[in-house]
Amino acid sequence: MYEKIKKKIIIILLFSIICLSSCASRRFYDNRLGADEVRDNIAELEAKQCETAITNSEIGNRIKRSQELTSDLKEELESGKGDITEFEKILQRIRERNQSKTIEDEPSDWKIKEIKP
Repeated sequence: MYEKIKKKIIIILLFSIICLSSCASRRFYDNRLGADEVRDNIAELEAKQCETAITNSEIGNRIKRSQELTSDLKEELESGKGDITEFEKILQRIRERNQSKTIEDEPSDWKIKEIKP
């Protein structure tokens, strides 16, 4: 009698295992759909990553160019300081010449004329 019960238990266990395995395989059957979505997302991310890399390199080039322009401008400003001092010296000499002249030496047409309303 124990043997018949053991056989029944084994048959029931095998039947339940087969039923559960068939149900489980149905749940995982459409696993490809998720993989396709992941592949699509990876492709989008790769494209965005390339765009970002290009943008970063462009920004880097612009920064380098602006640094070069800044140094050029700085050099021009520093060279312009010498020009300003030269102009100041010229103005000073003109003022000295004008101060050495007397008012009598000025031509008569340089006098300020009054404007009548």
